[in-house]
Amino acid sequence: MRVALLIILFFSISGCASKQPLDRATEKTRMESSLTAGDLERKIDSLRSIGTMDAMKESINLSKEWAKKLDRERRVNENWSVDCTVDQVTTLKRNFASTFGQLMAYNGSAYGGNHIPFQVYFLGESGPFVSVGFHTYPGRYPTVRVDDNDPIRVQNDGGVSAPKPDSILVALMCTGKVARARYHSWPDGSQDMIVNLIGFEEAWLRLLERKRQP
Repeated sequence: MRVALLIILFFSISGCASKQPLDRATEKTRMESSLTAGDLERKIDSLRSIGTMDAMKESINLSKEWAKKLDRERRVNENWSVDCTVDQVTTLKRNFASTFGQLMAYNGSAYGGNHIPFQVYFLGESGPFVSVGFHTYPGRYPTVRVDDNDPIRVQNDGGVSAPKPDSILVALMCTGKVARARYHSWPDGSQDMIVNLIGFEEAWLRLLERKRQP
């Protein structure tokens, strides 16, 4: 009887001992999942300032979680996201709706992954502006054609002058299905891309709502 009791007691203690680390890990995961992307970003900055190897490893793991959480918080639908950034010098707000497009072949077909940025944005109360791909060529303008409509020149000359609103293009995008665009990167030259516009109207309405927030 005494031996049986000792065996039961041993396994009970062992079970508690093995369960505690698991519970602590589970609790830590639960607490981190309740943090916002902003909370995680501040925690990552704090860990990086400590500078130890363990702190750096934890900051790397949290950075992955932060990227996923930021994407979820920005996400409007399968194709589009909406967010706001603030210039830390001028305090100017940049509210934007963004997606990623693909490279486009000469026959109009898409190829490669969705990795080319495409945005509609406001700078403070000014806009809407359209940012097409990696457009950086001074003096040249991107061109966008929505569905079977006429091509529209985007009012961005690569930073030579201030951009002008692209209201007509944005209105077409709200009812369009696909945009085909040509942008110009310095010093490489022209590049064509294709963008899925499904879901943009929903993102546009969310963007206007976000812009009205203080």
